[in-house]
Amino acid sequence: MLMWKPAVFLLLISFICSDVYSQAPSGDFRYTVSIPYRVVDAASKYYFYQEDEIMMVKITGRRVTIQKFSSAGMKFIKIKVHEDMPKGYVMENLRKVGENYYLFYSLWDRANETEQLYYREIDFSAGSFNGPAKRLLKIKGRLAGFFTGGGWSMGVTDKFSFNVSFDETKLLIQYRRKPLIRDDSKNYDVIGFNVFDPELEEVWSEEVRMPYTEAQMSNLDYSVDADGNAYILASVFNGTSRTTSHIELLRIENETGEIDITEIKVGTMFIKNIWLYEGPNDYMVCAGFYSKLKSSNNADGIFLAKAGKDGEVYDVAKYEIPLSVLNQYTSARTQKKTSKREKKNKAEFDELELRNLIIGDDGSIVMIGEQYYVLVHTSYSSDGKSRTYYTYHYNDMLITKIDPDGELAWMKKLPKRQTGRKGRGGMGYKYVYDEKSDEHFLLFLDNFKNMELSLDQVPANHSDGAGGFLTAYKIDGEDGAVTKASIFNVKDVNGTAVYQFQTGRIFSTKPGEIMVEVYKKKKEDVMIRIDVNE
Repeated sequence: MLMWKPAVFLLLISFICSDVYSQAPSGDFRYTVSIPYRVVDAASKYYFYQEDEIMMVKITGRRVTIQKFSSAGMKFIKIKVHEDMPKGYVMENLRKVGENYYLFYSLWDRANETEQLYYREIDFSAGSFNGPAKRLLKIKGRLAGFFTGGGWSMGVTDKFSFNVSFDETKLLIQYRRKPLIRDDSKNYDVIGFNVFDPELEEVWSEEVRMPYTEAQMSNLDYSVDADGNAYILASVFNGTSRTTSHIELLRIENETGEIDITEIKVGTMFIKNIWLYEGPNDYMVCAGFYSKLKSSNNADGIFLAKAGKDGEVYDVAKYEIPLSVLNQYTSARTQKKTSKREKKNKAEFDELELRNLIIGDDGSIVMIGEQYYVLVHTSYSSDGKSRTYYTYHYNDMLITKIDPDGELAWMKKLPKRQTGRKGRGGMGYKYVYDEKSDEHFLLFLDNFKNMELSLDQVPANHSDGAGGFLTAYKIDGEDGAVTKASIFNVKDVNGTAVYQFQTGRIFSTKPGEIMVEVYKKKKEDVMIRIDVNE
C-alpha cells in the first residue's frame, strides 16, 4: 500500500517553513594555505585520505602521477610518475575497495576480438603502483559503451560499471554486450555480472539474458548486497506503445544467475532519477524523485521504497514538496504563478536532478537534488547568419532527510544561482558529511551578495570563471537547522588569487576538516585546509 507523506502540515511545518538559514559567525570556518608545489596538469584527478596523509592520483594520456601530501603538516611529501600505461588503454575507474586502492582500465585485443579489463593496485603508503597490471576479466566480443575520440586515445568508454555493497565487502563489475540485433523490439540484452571481494578474488561471475526485449525495458540502476547478489532497477513498459510503464526490481542470485522479479507499485506517479542502494539491515533502498506529469523534468516530491532479500517490497512512500518550499527565494511574480499551478495540482520543483543519496548506519536517508538545465541561445545577423551558444545553469538545491522509521525529518531548499558557458566548470556543489558532528556540508562558489537572503529574495547570479566566494551550507543532521558561511574569496586567498576551482577537487579527510586543491599560477598548486569549528 502506498503511503502519502505530505511535508506541509501540523508538526512538520516548523521544519520546512521557517527561515531556512542564518549567517554563520566568521569564526565557524578557518583555512590554512600550504606552501606551493609543482602543478601536475591532468585530465582526471582523484583524492584519497588515510592517517593524516593525502594521496592524489592524476592521469593524462599514458602518464599516471601519484603525489603524497601531509594534511597535518600542510606540506608536499613526494611524487612518483608512471609512464608505462599501455597504448590504446581506456580508463574505466579508480576507487577504494575495502582498504585497497585500484585503477581499472580496459584494453581491446583486436587480433582476438576480445575485451579485457585490467587493474593496477596502488600502495597508499609508498605512493606508487604495487607491481604490474593484472587482467581481471576477458570477454570475447564487443561491449556496449560510448565512443570517444581525439587527443591521445580513441575508443569506447564506460563499458564497465562499478558498485560496492553497503559494508564494502563486495564489488560488482557489470557490463553489457553489444547487441547482435539492432532492432530493439527483438534484441534481449545480455548483461555480465562479476562479483569480487576487496582483494579482487572472484565470488561469482555470470552472463544473464534479460527477461524483456530492449524495447520493453530500460535499466535504471545496478547494485550489489553483502551476500554478493546483484540487482537491477528497471522501468518496464506496458505493451509496445511505451506510453505507460512500471518499476521492477530484478534480483540476480549469486552463483546461479537466476532472476527473481518484484514489481514496485508506484500508483499514478511518474518516477524520475531513481537510484538503488543496499541498506544497513539486509534490505535494498529505491529512492528518487517523482512527478505528477508524464513528460516532465520537474519533481513533485520524493519517492521511497524498500525491498527485502526475499523480494518483498515494503515501506513504499512519497513525500510531496510543499508549496511553501517551492516559493522560497523566488520573485513575487513567480510565487503567484506557482500558486496558480498548485491549484491545478501542477506545481513542482523545476528541473530537479538527483545528485546524492546517502544511507546512514541507522537506516536514515538523506537525498540531495540540484536544479540543472541547459539553455540554447541563437541570434541572427543582418545578413541572415546564425550564431548559437549554450548556457549551463546550476541553481537551487533541495536536501531532505527521512528518519529510519520512514517519517520526514526535515526538508530544506538552499538557494544558489550559477551560470556558465563551458559545461560544468567550477559550478555545482560538493557534498561532505561529518559523521562525528552529524552535520552535512554543501560547498560551492557563490556571489557574496547572497550571504543574507530573505525568503522572498532571488539569489544574485554567480558567473562561472568570474571569481566568487567559496561558500558552505552547514545543515544539522538532527533538526535540519541551516547555517551559511563564506569561507574565502578565490581572488584573495591570503593575498593570492587561485584558479581552476572545481568542486571535484574538494574532499573530506577527518571530522572537522575539508581540503581543496587549486592552482595559483607560476606552474604551482596549493592545498587549502578548511577547519570547521565545533
